[in-house]
Amino acid sequence: MTGQPLHLHKYAFQLEYRLLSVNRITLEKDWAYSDTKSVYNRIYFIEEGSGLLRFSDGKEVRMEKNQIYFIPVGACFTLTSNFLRKVYIHFRLNVHGIDLFEIAKPEYTRFSLSTIDFPGLLTSGSAGNLNGVLDINSLIMNLAGRFLGKNHNQADERLALLQPYQKVLDYIYANLSPGLSIRSLSALVNLSDYYFSQKFKKTMGRSVKDFIADKLIEKSCAELACTGRKVREIADSLGFRDEYYFSRYFKQHTGQTPIQYRKKMSSPVYS
Repeated sequence: MTGQPLHLHKYAFQLEYRLLSVNRITLEKDWAYSDTKSVYNRIYFIEEGSGLLRFSDGKEVRMEKNQIYFIPVGACFTLTSNFLRKVYIHFRLNVHGIDLFEIAKPEYTRFSLSTIDFPGLLTSGSAGNLNGVLDINSLIMNLAGRFLGKNHNQADERLALLQPYQKVLDYIYANLSPGLSIRSLSALVNLSDYYFSQKFKKTMGRSVKDFIADKLIEKSCAELACTGRKVREIADSLGFRDEYYFSRYFKQHTGQTPIQYRKKMSSPVYS
């Protein structure tokens, strides 16, 4: 008996998928979801009504019934509508702690319902059994491939640039805390602190300190918006000495306290 290896993409076993939330919401009066930077990927399926997405780059997208919309992590947008019933899905798809769509930076995408049985899969996913769970996750991965689309070459190129930092990124992701030092990271790749800092900033487009802060805030926002964990539990899991230091750090980077952010995101307007 002989076997033949399948040559999968080298990152096939390094993707980390996390489903954050799935829900349906109806908004029956004028509202606006303003100037928001998404800390996770969003899929919207419009069941009734319409709306308008305005992105920070000036692009506008009309949201219509029976259409599926994708808003990638990092996108800054405003969403307005008079009446809208939508299903929303929030998820992340990480490689070495960085979301794949942060790496690929795809366009904001829309699909017609005719290409996907979205209602059928949602019905299956709401059945409360394992098959339903697998159906929902299969849907999201199917859509993720479509959203990536022609950007896969850009993603591959970007991932190749990140390869020398694989050990560093994995370490940051596994030990994310405000106390992470440049020295502990530079030692992983046998570089001086100065040379490592310069190379990291050139590749990542931001300093080591800013990168760690961004990842801390991203994870904090996702925890606050998508879980019921107490603020002190989130602070402890991210290596803050107490929830008061965490609150000050969070407000310094977002302009609001964790409680204010959670209250804002728990409002139907911000779902």
